[in-house]
Amino acid sequence: MRIGDIFFYFLACTLYWWWSANFSFFGISPDFVFIAAFSASVIAGPFKGLLMSFLLGLFMDAYSWGAFGLYAFFYSLLSYGVYRLKFKIDLTSSFSRVISCLILNYIFLAAYQFVSFMIFKNSVVLYKIMLFQPVFTAVFLELTFGFVYRIKERNRFWL
Repeated sequence: MRIGDIFFYFLACTLYWWWSANFSFFGISPDFVFIAAFSASVIAGPFKGLLMSFLLGLFMDAYSWGAFGLYAFFYSLLSYGVYRLKFKIDLTSSFSRVISCLILNYIFLAAYQFVSFMIFKNSVVLYKIMLFQPVFTAVFLELTFGFVYRIKERNRFWL
C-alpha cells in the first residue's frame, strides 16, 4: 500500500464518521465506507480492492456494535463481487455504477441483517436504513467516485 491508499482509507473513514455525526437525515446518512470500498474495487486491481475493502470493513466493525469481523467479511465479498461484475458489466458508465451500487447495497444490508439475526436473534439494522440508505449511497456514489477517479488519473500513486 502506498501513501495515497492510506490517505484514501483515512479520508473515507473520517468522512463517514463526520457526515453520519453531523448531517444525518432522520438518522440516515450515505454509507461513505461502502462507497469507498465499491470505488476501490472498481478503480484498483483485485488485490488492492480486496485489501482496501477488508480494512474498511475492519473500521466499520470497530465503529459499530455488531459481531466483530462481519463487516470485514461482507466488504471482502463485496469487493470480490464487484471484481467478478466488472467482467459482465461495463462499470465505467455512471448508470451501471449507480444501479450496481444500489443492488449490491441492498444485498449487502440484507445479508448483514440475516447473519446478525442468526447470531444475535434480534434486528441489528433498522428497516428505514435498509430501505433508504442504499438510495442515498447511490446518489452520493457519483459525486465521490468522480472525485476519486480524477485524483487517481492525476496522481499515479493513488489507488
